[in-house]
Amino acid sequence: MQITVTIRYGNVDRDFRFENEQSIKNLLEILNESGILPLRPGRPEVKSVRRMEYLDIEKTFLEEKIFSGDILEVHG
Repeated sequence: MQITVTIRYGNVDRDFRFENEQSIKNLLEILNESGILPLRPGRPEVKSVRRMEYLDIEKTFLEEKIFSGDILEVHG
């Protein structure tokens, strides 16, 4: 199922649509490689604004209970 979430990186918020069965890490890699989300080397931290918790980026959005409308803060 496709979901739409807002990814916040620094002072920029951007909406993205993708499959909820995709791993968080995979999406971050795609966005980084395409130049949309310039990440520093290493493991980024991703925090759900709704849940106020850091996510395990090895899991899928479905496993981490991320739904359409969620805002994810990316640090790294």
